[in-house]
Amino acid sequence: MINGRFVRYLNANDLRQLADYQRKVDHWQKKLDLHIEHRVNAGENQRRQQMNAAFGPDGSYVKSFKGPFWEEQHLNTPPPTTLPTFAPEQIAEVPTEQYPDPPAFCLQ
Repeated sequence: MINGRFVRYLNANDLRQLADYQRKVDHWQKKLDLHIEHRVNAGENQRRQQMNAAFGPDGSYVKSFKGPFWEEQHLNTPPPTTLPTFAPEQIAEVPTEQYPDPPAFCLQ
């Protein structure tokens, strides 16, 4: 069946082409998934950097609460922690590839 209509049975060459096409599609899918993951990680890194700048140990939010009252109320409170950012290799741009062309027998 090609595009919903019977054309012919697949021969050995068609099956090899189909398997090769499937390998190319699988590779394309993995690259696309990695591309999306790295884009999401880059956005998450920006969010974490902004949160750390505001709420981290030296953040603007924490700095606004310095003084005797703050020190007295929070003697046993641990200092705020920061969110770790992703490693550069987890946010590096992954180039996308063009979707593979189908086997020749599919275009008949």
